Amino acid sequence: MLFLLLANLAYSYTRLDFNHRYVWDTKPQIVLCDDAKAKKEDVELAMKFWKQNMFGMHDKIVSKPCKKTHRKGEIRITGQRDLDTKKYYAFTMRDISSIEISAATILIEDAQSNNLKLIIHELGHALGVNHTDNDDSHIMHKHVVDNHTRLN
Repeated sequence: MLFLLLANLAYSYTRLDFNHRYVWDTKPQIVLCDDAKAKKEDVELAMKFWKQNMFGMHDKIVSKPCKKTHRKGEIRITGQRDLDTKKYYAFTMRDISSIEISAATILIEDAQSNNLKLIIHELGHALGVNHTDNDDSHIMHKHVVDNHTRLN
């Protein structure tokens, strides 16, 4: 099953396919917080997606307890915490000065925590990519949880 999923992740997007607005001043560390329901394997696949599209980050995921605040140099993936689940499946908060990102936190609704497309989408926001409005099948479209969202 994992082989089929990895074969499906033969990405045909290129870096030019993304509305990349912000950049990191250093390579971010991906942190899977202790309250996150997302699987490490899904986060690794999301990281692979973005690395293949030339977005840099550390190779290893760090798992640890996380407080509510951001920490410089980290993209933290958490559980739903104080996410307004009536409005959002997930939400990414970025600390930005001009165009540089110094930290980001991804809140994922517990019920959507195994949605790989959503994890890829939110990691894209944390890396500085905004929504793409003109292609509703694009991984960065605002309705990414729709079944027809493509990974390539």
